[in-house]
Amino acid sequence: MMIGIKYCGGCNSVYNRGRQTQLLKEQFPEHEFRTAAAGTVCDVWLIVCGCMRSCASTDGLTARKRMFILPTERSFEEVLAYLRAERSEAKSRGRDEAAGEEVSPADAGNGRKTVLRVGQSAQMEKTFF
Repeated sequence: MMIGIKYCGGCNSVYNRGRQTQLLKEQFPEHEFRTAAAGTVCDVWLIVCGCMRSCASTDGLTARKRMFILPTERSFEEVLAYLRAERSEAKSRGRDEAAGEEVSPADAGNGRKTVLRVGQSAQMEKTFF
């Protein structure tokens, strides 16, 4: 999963924003973390604000799944819970999607979801009676 990180300007930070994101990276090494760039599409965006003002702009950021605004250290708990649930769900489907393992065509025929990435295509056939 691609996780984008955008920091506020840091003018009034009340906690160590870098340390909190580093802890996430260490706990979830299977994900790819990127810093913000205009027009970037990520599965999840973390808008890391240093205070309750939460002045960081989300303009030009697109999240396929979820966007988190994180004004305090405690707000990272929601991200941790979300990423743990995603990891658990991926494992319960019989493969580790976060590690990039693909589903074989045989598995796809057994009701498993196939994950498509940009540039890939798929085709499905179904017989109706």
